[in-house]
Amino acid sequence: MSGIGIAFLSSVIALNVFFPLSGGKKDFNYWFQKGISAEKSDDKIEYFTEAIKSWEVSSGVGIKAEAYYNRGVAYGMRTSYNDAINDFSEAIKLNLKYAESYAARGNVYYCKGSLDNAVYDYNRAIELNPNLAGAYNNRGIVYDDKSMYNEAISDYTRAIMLKPGYAKAYRNRGVSYYKKGFLTEAKRDFETAKQEGLITISNTASLDTEIMK
Repeated sequence: MSGIGIAFLSSVIALNVFFPLSGGKKDFNYWFQKGISAEKSDDKIEYFTEAIKSWEVSSGVGIKAEAYYNRGVAYGMRTSYNDAINDFSEAIKLNLKYAESYAARGNVYYCKGSLDNAVYDYNRAIELNPNLAGAYNNRGIVYDDKSMYNEAISDYTRAIMLKPGYAKAYRNRGVSYYKKGFLTEAKRDFETAKQEGLITISNTASLDTEIMK
């Protein structure tokens, strides 16, 4: 994987879905809110697990999908990738139009080095929600890893259109431009990324140094 690989924590959308207060009763809502409020991934996993156990059919499958999704995010945070994939897959089974869960599972596949599976999931996420800028950005990273620079640049450009000021997409596009030998375009994107406040990633800092000469 490239030096601009997906940072799992910054790429997954953690959905903060709020349900009515449980009034102290340790039901699905109680455990779900504890999971949302928890800071440590292990605590999140524990609480979302209890939420799933407490789920009742009358509550609807949608909220159960949210619990699996959020637990999957927590598993991803501690790099338990197989568990994360299982949870995102379960969320998708419960909600076939769950674009964010496809995108999140794509991130995990990328982290595991399964690039084709990652592209499949990003494609599906984009089909379901064409406005997911992060899915375009992350698919672009996979394309860059596969040396498909034109496709990568196209995806980064789309991400920037959807999310103006998207510093990571500017930087990533700059790297792809650099690899194609388009130094003027690369320099422009690197400068924009820095203006937007992106901190230089250490293992690609040499690109910054060379390109800014």
